[in-house]
Amino acid sequence: MDLKIFDYDYYEKDISARRVETILKPLCMQLDGFWLYREPEIRTEGNELPTFTLVSPKLGICFIEVFSENSETLSSAENRFWVIDGVKVKSGIQKFRNYSHKIKSKLEDPIFDIQVEIPVNTIYVFPYLEKHFFEKITLKNDEEIYANNFSELKLPILKEKIDSESYSLLVNIVQNANILNKSTNIYVDEPAQNMFEAIELNNKKIAQFDYDQMAASLTITEKSERIRGLAGSGKTVLLAMKAARLHKRFPEKKIAFVFFTKSLYSQALNLIRKYYNQIADDEPNWDNLKVLHSWGGVTTGEGFYSYICKEHGVVPKTLRQGDLASNCNELLKNYELHPVFDCVLIDEAQDFPLEFFLLVERVTKKPKKIVIAYDELQTTNDIHIPEFEQLFGTTGGKPNIVLEPHYDYILKKSYRNTLEVLLTAFSFGFGFYHNITQIIQDNTTWDALGFECKSELTPGNEVVIHRPPENSPNSITTFYPSEKPVNYDIYASQEQQTTQVAEKIAALINKQKVRPVDILVVDIRMNKNKVLNEVQYKLESLGIESHIPGVVSDARDFFVDGRVTLTTPRNAKGNEVSVVFVLGCEDIYSKVSVSQQRQSRNFMFISITRSKGWVYLSAVGRVKGVFFEEIKQIQKNLPDMKFIYPSEDKLQELAKIDFLTNNPTARLLDEDVGKLKSAISSGKEELLKQLFDLDPELKNSLKKILEG
Repeated sequence: MDLKIFDYDYYEKDISARRVETILKPLCMQLDGFWLYREPEIRTEGNELPTFTLVSPKLGICFIEVFSENSETLSSAENRFWVIDGVKVKSGIQKFRNYSHKIKSKLEDPIFDIQVEIPVNTIYVFPYLEKHFFEKITLKNDEEIYANNFSELKLPILKEKIDSESYSLLVNIVQNANILNKSTNIYVDEPAQNMFEAIELNNKKIAQFDYDQMAASLTITEKSERIRGLAGSGKTVLLAMKAARLHKRFPEKKIAFVFFTKSLYSQALNLIRKYYNQIADDEPNWDNLKVLHSWGGVTTGEGFYSYICKEHGVVPKTLRQGDLASNCNELLKNYELHPVFDCVLIDEAQDFPLEFFLLVERVTKKPKKIVIAYDELQTTNDIHIPEFEQLFGTTGGKPNIVLEPHYDYILKKSYRNTLEVLLTAFSFGFGFYHNITQIIQDNTTWDALGFECKSELTPGNEVVIHRPPENSPNSITTFYPSEKPVNYDIYASQEQQTTQVAEKIAALINKQKVRPVDILVVDIRMNKNKVLNEVQYKLESLGIESHIPGVVSDARDFFVDGRVTLTTPRNAKGNEVSVVFVLGCEDIYSKVSVSQQRQSRNFMFISITRSKGWVYLSAVGRVKGVFFEEIKQIQKNLPDMKFIYPSEDKLQELAKIDFLTNNPTARLLDEDVGKLKSAISSGKEELLKQLFDLDPELKNSLKKILEG
């Protein structure tokens, strides 16, 4: 195993640790497991952390605590007290015992249910002292080792390896990965008898971080960072962990955790609170660690934009007075802004306008510590991440913020979706089996997303994209294979759809025992005032409670116990649930322009990828043939995606859409054109002609544009 370092700044100054590392390296190379520097972080009286932590089935846990004292600084050493530079202080060994005791207490906590005793050993290393300095110190013979001569540095190898289940629990505890644990107190035996039991078994699976996740969440540095990955790769969790760690390390600094989707507020707050409690055994100081919606409002809590306005004595504008981009731009141009935050962490960075990032850069103190979490595929704008130079601007031709390559974390694994659900979302989202609306044009990006590109990406070529099973480890449906992971239906009318969807939900709750809070209904047509209200009415008639976040209930409370959640794709982003119903799938075939098709399919992608288990797709109208054919092709090619790579003309068309959808002015014009098209198709052509006649200038302008 190799040494993993997440606090480079501290490590560079730790000469004693680096000296001992060279001796440990050949010993660790022979072991399975992992080897950490100054981890795991937990709260102790003296804020002690081990120099090294070794975790292995052949060791259990072995702490290596390295002391830098020498004969000039340390004049006396006893069990309880040492004399360092003439001052009597608590023994370094005694202080570290407080740390190891807390780890042992966690391992013995019945809630983790470890069935075997996990050895916890400590090796105290004094590379600059002779052994006689410690003749008055009594070590615990069975779990403590003293070593000052490097030849004495030997690891306490076990006679028998720790069993795999106990070791997995050990790793979970060391990583503090139980922040991911959503299990209940209900005990379920395999095999699952229904979907509820499958959900419980999946929730009880032992959560572990891979190295990329550990690096993204644990790294402490003054430099800016970026976390990117697919939906369900854990970006929000990791960003919340990083916020909590920064707050514990620098409690006096002002830190902002910013998000875009209103419904993420409670999730972000709870994740930060839960992890901070694990590492600090306390509540965060929410005055210094602010959890902020991008804009802010009555139902979303305080916002970053409004907070910056108030800090500068400016009255924040409302949504009716301008969009986020224009209001941020006004602050940048018209006011002398001063730095407010020491660090800003931005979740859902793909959804923010460029002006927001420029504002963040302006109000962040040097050395400009900004961390962004970015999902490349949850935006209709583009599938490429803008570089930091574009996001945060330049001064005198030099970028204001530089992203160093080793602080760019790429998360290839998606833990949320099953393989079938993820590939269904991709295939519909990109239109691979119908009409391609967007495309990834390089192998590097496919690889970064956790796929293997098996073909050359050249026009007209058949492309095969493979998803390795290890990059989609969710296996919830294997606990209950009786229910297919992806289901679909076509309904003759809207009335029939809402009735049968409500009846299916009732069957899941009453027969499969699925909890209402584990069910999400998303209408990709963004029509929450009509279709979702109809679904709510039908559910109510069946005795099932539901809610539409942000309509009657608070937008911050996306999930409510005992209720099914009804929502739109934009509000659903960032959330996950075991069962997802996607309504309005016919919408992807009703759009005329490719840009509108892209947006509709992107909404479908977002909706499907909310699922941790099962998906139910439904469409209304005369789309049976085309819808069934598309999904049939998707399922036929699993676990691959096969499609014909677009022609040069098609690629140019997609590039043009990329440009237009990335241009704020173009987006506003598109809305105006939509209104004009609606007026033309209203059936009141004669009245429209008369209006044009009353405005000859408008009539001539339209003629010039069309003739040009």
